[in-house]
Amino acid sequence: MEAAGLTIGVVSLFSSCIQGYEALRAIRDRGKDAAMIACCLEIEEKRLVIWGHNAGLLDATCLIPARDLDTVISTLRQVEVITMDTDTLKARYGLKVDTAQKDGEDRAPNCYLLGAPELPNQDVQGPQRSKSFRLSVRWLFDRKNFEKLVEDLRRLNNGLNALLQEGQMTNYRRDFAVMALQSTSTDNPNTLRVIREAAQSAYDNLSQASGQRLHSLMLQASRLPGVQTRYGTAPLIPMSSINILSPNEGSSRAVGVLGSAPVLLEWRRHNCESLDTVSLLLNRAEGLAALLGRTPKPRSFRVLDCIGYCHDEAGERIGLIFRLPDQMGGISETMTLRDLLQSRRQSAVPLPTLHNRLRLASTLANGLLQFHAAKWLHRNFNSANVIIPCTSQHSQDMYLDQYICGFGYSREESPEALSLPVSISPEELPYQHPDIASNPRQGYNTSFDAYSLGIVLLEIGYWRPIDSFLKSNYSPLQNRDRLLRHQLSGDLAHRMGQKYEEATTRLLSGCAYGDQSDEGNRLIRFFQNIVVPIESSLRDE
Repeated sequence: MEAAGLTIGVVSLFSSCIQGYEALRAIRDRGKDAAMIACCLEIEEKRLVIWGHNAGLLDATCLIPARDLDTVISTLRQVEVITMDTDTLKARYGLKVDTAQKDGEDRAPNCYLLGAPELPNQDVQGPQRSKSFRLSVRWLFDRKNFEKLVEDLRRLNNGLNALLQEGQMTNYRRDFAVMALQSTSTDNPNTLRVIREAAQSAYDNLSQASGQRLHSLMLQASRLPGVQTRYGTAPLIPMSSINILSPNEGSSRAVGVLGSAPVLLEWRRHNCESLDTVSLLLNRAEGLAALLGRTPKPRSFRVLDCIGYCHDEAGERIGLIFRLPDQMGGISETMTLRDLLQSRRQSAVPLPTLHNRLRLASTLANGLLQFHAAKWLHRNFNSANVIIPCTSQHSQDMYLDQYICGFGYSREESPEALSLPVSISPEELPYQHPDIASNPRQGYNTSFDAYSLGIVLLEIGYWRPIDSFLKSNYSPLQNRDRLLRHQLSGDLAHRMGQKYEEATTRLLSGCAYGDQSDEGNRLIRFFQNIVVPIESSLRDE
């Protein structure tokens, strides 16, 4: 067959497979497993759509190399048989036609996932006729047999993905991440539960992201005024149980021992606050401790596990208590990013390579994105709130492991959440958006966190603390404009690459989210405008 004919054949076969998926997902809801099974099928359908997009099948360009066409056609035919052939579904997987279905009943399959590339309208008559026939059938199933069906479809998808070129596979991962991000940005708890269960074990990141979002929504809902039932409570640990090893009263961070385990405490002071405000802060600390204590977390959510909170009434402060990993057993074995930036010439710690600086930037951008996806605002993101474990033998490996901290002023991203002023030290002020720096009572939003991230990315790019760039007689707005004119007009690109500089510029100029107002689209825009360019710079390095 000529190349043009093969292309038409592959596109037609691909279209038939997608329509087969849609029909197969029209499962009769008999029992709690139906929604989960339908979502399992939808995940594999979206994977096939994303593969087809990157293989050029959605616009009929067909980017599949000639050497792989036979393999692709064979694989798609197997998918078509599994999803379209009634005899195969009955014999191999034990599916039964739902004879109880009523005429005129709505047979449209449920959809749980969003954000995959759009399918074009197809004019191929064969698949259209098949779709019309198939959507008149609904299936009853046995869970064990259906799991085998899904596993077979997953294996076939894996085989197709293995044929993608390196650049295509990179784009595939990006498209899947966009789909996952938009799908898990819903505020529908039932949808999140279904996605979490369907993705479990096979797609851990998707499962953990939906679980994290669900956990956050339930925490927030249970803390609304008038709600009696608590969800996901975290323990209030008595101060008498904690042995604080670094009792610096002026510090916002301390290391201690709880039982025999080393812990990190982060303080939020409430000097002279009203009893109502202290009660609000305790409620918020409990919710944040429950959020940060949930495991497993998405891999890109780089925070320590929170094991509870405490109230030092004598010291007028509330603390979050984090479990320290083995390599962070004491204050002498941890450093902050700011420590490293300030001692870059005097320290025995080696300067990071370009690769490790890009990895660090990628980790922080992904971590902030995950925190926002959980519907929380950090409000004090800066290089002193990035902890880097150190060992006695300093090496480049230390830059591969970082944790975001400094959550003392964090709050839910919700209209009902009271935004209390942040007590900012002079060292922290340059990280605050000019609007906040000039008016601490300004309502906080995600773009202000994004600005703080931009300052940290600038520091990483130059490996210098931000105060070395600022003019003491300039206002915060003037200093921001000066950074954009000088450091972000080619010099940072020279050091870190053009994509890195563009991402940093978007963060500082308020363009990280584009002009999107919908939360899901805002998260996707941040991912595309900030995370993707930095990760692309890392791959290009």
